[in-house]
Amino acid sequence: MNVPHTSDPTCPSCETKLCQAHVSLRDWFHKVKAANPNVHISWSYRGQEDQEKAFQEGKSKLHYPDSAHNKVGQDEQPCARALDLFQIDEDGVARFSPPFYAKLAAQCLDDRDPIRWGGTFKSLGDKDHFELASSSAVEQLAVNQ
Repeated sequence: MNVPHTSDPTCPSCETKLCQAHVSLRDWFHKVKAANPNVHISWSYRGQEDQEKAFQEGKSKLHYPDSAHNKVGQDEQPCARALDLFQIDEDGVARFSPPFYAKLAAQCLDDRDPIRWGGTFKSLGDKDHFELASSSAVEQLAVNQ
């Protein structure tokens, strides 16, 4: 079922996608959403079919299951370690703004969030992509909360 994005403080579509994301990524997105109400998630977990399609279209350099979008937890349930984001403008149009993503990445650095920005990837400038930096960084985030 495709749930539409809303301008509400808690977007049902984003929350549905967050159910398939790592808990630390969920917490990070909620912080981002509180400061940027018009930000939304285009991708969280990607199964094999969607990942291979992204690869074929040149939107990913990785085959399934090697992307941070393809991760599963110990219970074998989706547990994405990456989110792709976009904004919805006042006219309801989806915007993929590189300056916004760069500002968000700078805020992650300032806040010392364990988030790696896809805009720094050398092989694919994936500006809308944000992922957990490493297992140790995620564990440290959990300890500090």
